[in-house]
Amino acid sequence: MSDRMWHYAVGQERRGPVAEPSLRALIDTGALSADALVWTEGMSDWKPARAALAMQPPPLPGPSDPPRTGPWVPGAAPADPRPGWDDQAASPYYAEVGLREAVRLGFTRYFDFSGRSNRGEFWWWVLGSFLIGLGMGIVDAILFGDLAMEAGGPVSALWSLVSLLPSLALGVRRLHDIGKGGLWLLLWFVPLVGWIVLVVWASRKGDPGPNRFG
Repeated sequence: MSDRMWHYAVGQERRGPVAEPSLRALIDTGALSADALVWTEGMSDWKPARAALAMQPPPLPGPSDPPRTGPWVPGAAPADPRPGWDDQAASPYYAEVGLREAVRLGFTRYFDFSGRSNRGEFWWWVLGSFLIGLGMGIVDAILFGDLAMEAGGPVSALWSLVSLLPSLALGVRRLHDIGKGGLWLLLWFVPLVGWIVLVVWASRKGDPGPNRFG
């Protein structure tokens, strides 16, 4: 039996580390889904426990065997081999995020400067924020005409104010995702060089497995 320590996902939490026998016991008792994502040192990414532990389906119950309780159902379709989160282990960080979900997460985590956010969540928010701002600019042009085009309209200004805090929070969480502290966001005040560095960092893949930020 391996003596490696494992991290595992339950709901929106990442728990551990636990020893491999303890992790298998959680799965055997049904306390943890065999398709929940797990990670241990040396793995490049989170994987379903069934694949990571090289688990075999349990035998079909015989006439003298009691019914086996657990997450695996004989005859069920195999789990999706792509890394992902099932219903028992759904996390905004590891989920595949689209435009609408990124905007929703931006406002759901409005004051959240802790934890991590992946590249999809960050860049879809940037696109969504830009498109909403563009729409607000059109509304200003319709309502206030040339004055809004020259000096900026109140609707656009309101959106800039509303989206400022979630944008800062998301920028900090994106830096956390690559193992860097949120104060690096101050590079935004260094023209050109600071902007390039932040864009490059925002485009980097996050650290595999947990880091000091989550």
